[in-house]
Amino acid sequence: MNIAHAQSFTDQLDDVQSQVGFAQTDIAFFVGRIIGVAMTIVGVLLLVLIIYSGFLWMTAGGDKEKVKKAQDYLLNSVIGLIIILVAYSITWFVVSALG
Repeated sequence: MNIAHAQSFTDQLDDVQSQVGFAQTDIAFFVGRIIGVAMTIVGVLLLVLIIYSGFLWMTAGGDKEKVKKAQDYLLNSVIGLIIILVAYSITWFVVSALG
């Protein structure tokens, strides 16, 4: 008599989820992941804006209005990047404390 010993589908799904890294199903994990992705996207956009403002400054050709515009873009981008970094660190701390 042959007996087949097989895992159930849910056991296999749990194994796959734990190997991939999706085993955590609490709400704090998902909210933290969504906030982290959003902050990463905004941080990358601000970094691109910093590079763009540097390009504007380099190509201003001595025009004081263009230099002032580039400096304003640069200052606002750096302030925004600092705000994003502080918000990301606070979010990371809160999510890790809840988890």
